[in-house]
Parts: sequence; structure tokens; C-alpha cells
Amino acid sequence: MKNNKLTSFLTSQIFLISIVSSSAFAFDSDYYVERNQDNKVILSLDNTENESLIDLILMGGDEIQGATALVIDDGVAENFIGDGGQFIWLNRFTPAPTEFPFILEEVSVIFGDNGVTAGQDIEILVYEDTDGDGDPATGAVLLATYNETILTADQVTFNVYSLKPSVQLYGPGDVLIGVVNRSGAEGTNDFPAALDQTNTQVRSWAATYLVGDVPVNPPLPGDEQWGTIDSFGFAGNWIIRGAGTQGYTVGGTLSGLLPGNELIVQNNNGDDLTLTADGSYTFLTLLNDNDLYNVTVLSEPTGPIQNCTVSNESGTITGVSISNVDISCDNLDLIFRNGFE
Repeated sequence: MKNNKLTSFLTSQIFLISIVSSSAFAFDSDYYVERNQDNKVILSLDNTENESLIDLILMGGDEIQGATALVIDDGVAENFIGDGGQFIWLNRFTPAPTEFPFILEEVSVIFGDNGVTAGQDIEILVYEDTDGDGDPATGAVLLATYNETILTADQVTFNVYSLKPSVQLYGPGDVLIGVVNRSGAEGTNDFPAALDQTNTQVRSWAATYLVGDVPVNPPLPGDEQWGTIDSFGFAGNWIIRGAGTQGYTVGGTLSGLLPGNELIVQNNNGDDLTLTADGSYTFLTLLNDNDLYNVTVLSEPTGPIQNCTVSNESGTITGVSISNVDISCDNLDLIFRNGFE
């Protein structure tokens, strides 16, 4: 059992600076700092010698791109947190209901460099919580885990991880993205979790477990330490981000299926869906814009025998979900009997 609290490794802000302008400048120039509309920090030097303006962009604060961007930090870490072993640090994101469904395809994380090196093992966790109470402890469901390694540990660079397979989120509600320092054995003095402390959103949580290491498929809450990072005395936002694309559904209406019968249909030779009653239906797998769809009957009803036909069965997603792939079933037994009466 551990008997410690989350601890911090305070650091001054470190920036990687690239020169945008090729003009020469004097180092005794006046300067000012600002953050532009793209969330980049701009350091401008006013070179009075040649009256040119030199813009230096502080790299590492760019938002990851995507139709759905999950971001609560400002891209700059003022602190780094550790726990003397494995722990979970996670952010709670609440996309607008209109952003669902979407496909989470990418996670980006900044790591500290105190006791942390490239190549160390981490695990990325994705949960969904749709109960609407804002508390991951009461309704979080683990959807996916990914074993990865730290790519860069320099306090400023985003480590970008493509999620294979991607995660489909239907919402509405909260999306929780967490990280576990799997190389952080008990007693490890590491500070991997980058914390933006400029303006807390009170959406960043931490968890530890009585067994020591974070268990496989970890449930929430942690049974040793659990709470927002603010509740541990470090107000701020973990620098963990997510990005995805809008997801589109394919479905339609089934009619004519007799009571007690069942029909199995599929889309794109997979995503099998069993239908047992008339009405609307929707395949579970989300598609991206410009994806093809092709709905076919995999298994027709047999008790009694029915013949089912699909209309508007194929096409291309063009920015909207498909809801007109209609299926109509005939009663062959009834047709056969009536034909011989």
C-alpha cells in the first residue's frame, strides 16, 4: 500500500523558439508577449535598428486538428506532477450534443522530463460518462486502452498518438481521456504529468489504487486517492488533448417482418445487425465523410420464410447520416398458399 500524496516538480516555462522572419535583429531590442487567436504564444522583438518586426513563435501550443477538438489547456505547462509510482491523470471533456456522434482518432500529451525519458511505457485510457452529473466516479465506462511509449519528454512537445482502432462515441455526455505512467514502479521518483496552471477548468482528475500499480482496465474512481487535481492543491489542467472527426450513421426503416421472425443485415460486408421487429434501425459502426456504404441481407427470415429486399442500399457519405436504406419483407408462405387456393 502506498502512503503518499501527489507531488509536484515546479519548473520555469521552457520554450522552443523558431524564427519566422529572416530579417536580422539586435538582441537589445524591446519585446512583448501575446497569445494570438490560434492559441500560439507570440514573442515579438521591435528592432529599432532597421525598424523590422521579428516574430518568434513559441512552439508546442498548437491545437491538434480535427472536426472535434477536445482541449482544456493552453498548451504551456507551469508544473509537473508525480506520485512516487503509477497513477492515472485524466481530463473530462464535454462536447456539445451536436458534436455527437464522433470518432476519436488521436490523443496528444506533453510529458515532463524529471525522471521521465523517451521509450518509457504509458497507457492511454478512454472512458465515456453519459449520466450528466460531471463526476467520473459515478458513471464512467472504459471503452478502450492503448499501450504506447513516450516519444519525447522535454516539457513542451506534444506526443501525438493515433488510436488504432479509433473510438466511437455516441454521447451526449463526457469523454474522459487518461494516461498511466506504466514505467512508474512503486518508489519511482518521476514527474510525468504536465499541468497548465494558468486558468483551471476544474476538469482534471487523478487516481491511485491500494494495490499499488494501476490495475488492468482500471475502474473509476481510484480506491486510494481520487479527486480533481485542484483538490490536491494543484489547480490546473492536464495537458492531454483529443481530436476526432464527425461520425455518420447508416440506417433506415424495416417493414413487413412477421412476429417471431428475425432478419440479419450488414453494411460493407460487416457490422452485422439483427432485426426482430418493424421500425427504424441503425448500424452501430460510424462512418467518416466520403466513406462508401453498402447494405445487404446476410440472413433472411425462415420461420416462416420471407424474402426481404433493400432499397437505396448503397452510396457515399456526403456530410450527413443516411436514414433512407429501407428494407421490405414479403410473406412467401402466404403468397405460396394463396396462389394455390
